Amino acid sequence: MALSYKLEESDFLAFQLYNASQSESINKKRSRGWTLLTLSSLLFELYFYYQNITAIVIYFSTATLLFGLFYKIYFL
Repeated sequence: MALSYKLEESDFLAFQLYNASQSESINKKRSRGWTLLTLSSLLFELYFYYQNITAIVIYFSTATLLFGLFYKIYFL
């Protein structure tokens, strides 16, 4: 009995997504990216706070909040 199966593009995509979800190195990179993006946004926010530029402080406050909350959901 011989089985044959033709691989399609969706099969490769499913494999890549599964592999990325199970890979320890990719999970570490994702976590490091979240940390760096959130902390750098927070540092910019503090810098502009001490420069008394209110509009940019509000922008970076919003960015820090959004990065902190939604980064892991978006890149899951």
